[in-house]
Amino acid sequence: MKTIAFFLKPRKHHGFTLVELIVVITILVILGTIAFLSLQGYIGSAHDSSRITDIDNISKALDISMIKIGTYPAPDNSFVVTYSWGTIWKQWTVGTTVMNIIGSAWAGISQKPVDPITRAEYIYSIVTSEKSFQLKADLEGDAVAFNEGNYEGIFITQVSADSWTPTTAYVKGNYNGVVANTQTGNIICFLPVPSIIINTGSINQELRIEDNILSWSLIINGTSVQNGEDYNPYDYHPFYCNPASVVINTEATQLALAESVARAYSGTTLASKPSIQPFTQALADTTNSWTLLVNLWGSLVKNYFWISSAMFVASASVSIPFVCPTGYEGDGMAITSGFSQYPIFSPDWGSIVYTNQNDWYKLYKKSASGIDDGAAITNAWVSYSSAYSPDGSTLVYRNTNGKLYKKSSSDGIDDWVAITNAWVYSSVYSPDGYTIVYVGGDYKLYKKSSADGIDDWVAITNGIVMASAPIYSPDGNWIVYVSNGDGRLYKKCANY
Repeated sequence: MKTIAFFLKPRKHHGFTLVELIVVITILVILGTIAFLSLQGYIGSAHDSSRITDIDNISKALDISMIKIGTYPAPDNSFVVTYSWGTIWKQWTVGTTVMNIIGSAWAGISQKPVDPITRAEYIYSIVTSEKSFQLKADLEGDAVAFNEGNYEGIFITQVSADSWTPTTAYVKGNYNGVVANTQTGNIICFLPVPSIIINTGSINQELRIEDNILSWSLIINGTSVQNGEDYNPYDYHPFYCNPASVVINTEATQLALAESVARAYSGTTLASKPSIQPFTQALADTTNSWTLLVNLWGSLVKNYFWISSAMFVASASVSIPFVCPTGYEGDGMAITSGFSQYPIFSPDWGSIVYTNQNDWYKLYKKSASGIDDGAAITNAWVSYSSAYSPDGSTLVYRNTNGKLYKKSSSDGIDDWVAITNAWVYSSVYSPDGYTIVYVGGDYKLYKKSSADGIDDWVAITNGIVMASAPIYSPDGNWIVYVSNGDGRLYKKCANY
């Protein structure tokens, strides 16, 4: 039997090459990444929608609470931002205490809103009058809009070190975005403050404007200043500090205040900020500047400043003409018994400080309304005029040893502490109380810190000046002095 053998031809097996596998895997990774990012975007948008809704609801609840109570509640465990020890605003969060108040005012917000990712409470600030506020939430999405004004949300660039990385912040509130005020004792100050949300501070802390905190951590005009490369800083120093009893109801005074607002922001990044631009534009208007600025200041007063209207609006109660008391006509009446020199009023006009030559030239303090010598407030003899700090808490004077001394303005005898090494003559505080200008022993004008500690700082004139006290302009931008060279009055920029 013949045997037939069948041999099958080997078949070739085809697979994926390494290049093909890499291409397929790359495509899958790209598609997966796109899907993941899209999902993340949707999740981020959902989170941001929740945050904006939370801020809107808190804002509505705060307003309803304001209507019922008359003020906005203070943030939980707030830190304060101050100028000259007077509170400008308080900031921390919408915590349990705030929720108890606004929750009882409006049933629409029964639970405390928190960030959907971090579970952190939302940032909340109120001004010292407790009549204006701002809220902030950090967002995950890109900035998509920028609005400003009462109850309008503001999307602003924000950098944060949280576990997730927000790219914008949503700020909402009824703060005016231009000027804030504070009061220390009887002294009221107005300061250019474009925002009351700051990216620093901790519970129960005090942050002082004088420590330059506004130059790097304030959130304003679309940028966290700390990270704003193109930020051109504004002048955050106060442009008005006066006793609350001073009435500023004249158009000329209101014009000066509005001009000060405009100048604080002119030429800076903030000049085009929606709430500030009307002031800078009005200042540049060559035909209607006066009217526009006065109207703008009037609008601020009417809508935002909760101070006695008598300060701003003329009325029968503040327009009673001054009547000179009997005996004070002509040469007036002696109000001390002995020979006196260098009198100055306290900032609240309630006291007079002077040098009493009958008691070895000591510094005396007396009532502004009484006929008496008052009482000595230094042990040392004092020559040349002394000077009050703007808030009335301290005095500087030339001591027996010729150095500049600083002491409390309260009753009681003390000489406190020397604050210069060099011989001085007359001196004056800057309107913000932060610096002192004095005539040095070489008859040049010097400028130094008003803080305790001995230093002579720096000469600010090359020529020699008279020993009589220089004067500051009310806005602190100018110094006027008498030249010892030609006897004429000279005017110079205070910061040069």
